[in-house]
Amino acid sequence: MSSKFTKMPIELLVLSGKNPRHEIKGLEELSESVQEYGVLEPIIVRPKEEKFEVVVGERRVRASMIAGLKEVPAIIRTLTDCQTDELRLIENIHREDLTDAEKGDAVLVLLDYYPDKYPTIKSISKKLAKPYKTVWEWTFKSRKLSEFVKESVVRNTLDESDARRLLKYSYPIQNKLAEKIMEHKLSKRQVVAFLKLYDKKPDSDLDKLANKVKGIEIAEVPMHKLPERVRKAVIQVLEEEKKQRGIVHTKEEREKISKAHKQIARRKREARKRLEERKKVEKRQKPIVPTGHSLPEEIPHVREVPEDVARLTKEVVEQIRETVTQAPDKVERISEIVNEELRGMRKRLEIFPEKSKKIEPKFEKFKALTNRGVIPYTIWDFQYRDDYAGDKDFHGNCSPQVVEQCIWRLTEEGDLVVDPMAGSGTALDVCKRFNRKCIGYDLKPPENRPDIIKNDSKKIPLENDSVDMVFIHPPYWNLAYFTKAEENLPDLSRAKNVDEFMNMLEQVFRECHRILKPKKFMCVLLGNLIREAKFVPLCRKTTNMAEKMGFVDYGYAIKLAHGEVSRKKSGVIVAEPVYTDNLKISHDLVMFFRKD
Repeated sequence: MSSKFTKMPIELLVLSGKNPRHEIKGLEELSESVQEYGVLEPIIVRPKEEKFEVVVGERRVRASMIAGLKEVPAIIRTLTDCQTDELRLIENIHREDLTDAEKGDAVLVLLDYYPDKYPTIKSISKKLAKPYKTVWEWTFKSRKLSEFVKESVVRNTLDESDARRLLKYSYPIQNKLAEKIMEHKLSKRQVVAFLKLYDKKPDSDLDKLANKVKGIEIAEVPMHKLPERVRKAVIQVLEEEKKQRGIVHTKEEREKISKAHKQIARRKREARKRLEERKKVEKRQKPIVPTGHSLPEEIPHVREVPEDVARLTKEVVEQIRETVTQAPDKVERISEIVNEELRGMRKRLEIFPEKSKKIEPKFEKFKALTNRGVIPYTIWDFQYRDDYAGDKDFHGNCSPQVVEQCIWRLTEEGDLVVDPMAGSGTALDVCKRFNRKCIGYDLKPPENRPDIIKNDSKKIPLENDSVDMVFIHPPYWNLAYFTKAEENLPDLSRAKNVDEFMNMLEQVFRECHRILKPKKFMCVLLGNLIREAKFVPLCRKTTNMAEKMGFVDYGYAIKLAHGEVSRKKSGVIVAEPVYTDNLKISHDLVMFFRKD
């Protein structure tokens, strides 16, 4: 890596737009220092076509522009894209004004663009000489925090510890809660209490919850019931608020406004009076109907009918009278039509409250689930695998987000979840995080997971009807082996053919059906295969098998695949199925089965 020191004209510099900082602060103060003392620390640049890209020192360059400098000290280095991003991250990682989410964004750039050099977060933590947990927390905040919350932390209007407490909520809920935390200037202790109250009653008024944790009780008292001295003080405060908002009225303006309000009120009274008089006249009038015929049923008068409805009713009655007068021979048919329409309207009005009553709980459940973060659609697209659960490097593990969606939608806190094929323990870690009990079994548990019970799940040691949900991610047949052949364990991945695989899986499913409570769900993460140029429909076979043993099919979600292996070898992986007239399978299915 060659280096050269020089005085670099600012007009030759280009900014990359990849600065880890989302917002560059303190430029005015820095520009004053630069104007007086110059740029004390050289920036680092690399050749970029006919100019030079700023790698490190963008803030110094911007401050120099404000200060009016023509050139800055610079070190020219020949760097690759990967080396450039590494240097930016390392340079900025120790700065106090860089938030954890911004550091996480920079880490994710290395993961996404340079998977060969940085396949895991652990490899980046070694490069930075930072604990793995610290780097993982940066990326977690980067993925889980909404843009509004991130920007609020950058601007120092929201504390980073408060942002951390918002991680468990969906983006819209994060934004709503963060806005109230900042608006009411809640302390850290008050934020904890505020979120606890919200979790208990998510539909509550957030302003009232914030005031409650601050110890402020709000009582609504009519102005006329206040003592005169207090009333004057309240009016004065309101006037001050108007002035702050730019709403200032002189005494003459207030008198004009009051006079206008009185005139509007008087006109409304006169309009109501005229309407009542017209109704009395109409009631006394007799309809012009030929002898032997009767006018269709009149629309009954209802008190407090809106003016527009009353006007429309009058117009309809007048049109009916006019039609009857012009076509007396059609009176019976007109009567039938009007009565039929009235009956239909009454029926719709009778049904409406009942329909409204039926739909309300549906909306309530939808709101509660979306507040938890549930995706209510059949496409699940997780760009990254969260690393807080299971072992990312364990072959064939599933994304924690899949387990999250299943338990958020189908269980409550305190419910018991069972994973009969626990692998590296993803389901156990997710359940622990979200206050669900979980029992995990596996033929060959990892040595570092003593909480996974060694067991062949064709016989699960639990009582009938005792489990609230089963989450199972079976190994795919003939894809990767999870045990050694000499161990001679009943491993599904070592099944000799598809029929043997399905027979072994059926025995596990029967146990799952036995231990599940009625009306509870089994969630199965599985994918189809292409073997020897033939499509193997594992998911369809699994659904048919589950239905035969008594499960009810409740559909599935499509989990899109973003595997690193697929990215590295995408050319070969896609070419093979296409050559045999198949398509590259880029998704798994999360299938839902209910025990009835």
